[in-house]
Amino acid sequence: MLVIITTSTIGILKSQSDHACPSDMILQQQQSYSWVMHKINGHCFPGGHASTGFALWAGYFAFKDQDQKRAHFYLLAGLILGFAMGWAQMMRGAHFLSHNLWTGWITWAINVMVYGILQSKLKLKETSA
Repeated sequence: MLVIITTSTIGILKSQSDHACPSDMILQQQQSYSWVMHKINGHCFPGGHASTGFALWAGYFAFKDQDQKRAHFYLLAGLILGFAMGWAQMMRGAHFLSHNLWTGWITWAINVMVYGILQSKLKLKETSA
């Protein structure tokens, strides 16, 4: 469920964004390339591909309290895949580094918020039982 929430949130933010992709900001001329900073096609922030990798962080929060080894696996796998997928998009000219860093931060923040909410609800259940 948390994987769907994080990737959907990134998708919604991306669909509403006016940030241009690096490849959309280059105007090819006869002899050279020039940056066109005012050209905005949008829908390029935050990074969607990177969010797929970072979504694995949900596994970290799922196993954090029961199985530290498995939790750390998901933490590391999410970090590696998120940055690898983001790097691939940067090499294509589809994203700036900042797009992928913000994607990681947003995904992490959503995971922390949902984990905190679920933890507080579980503690309330335990005290009332």
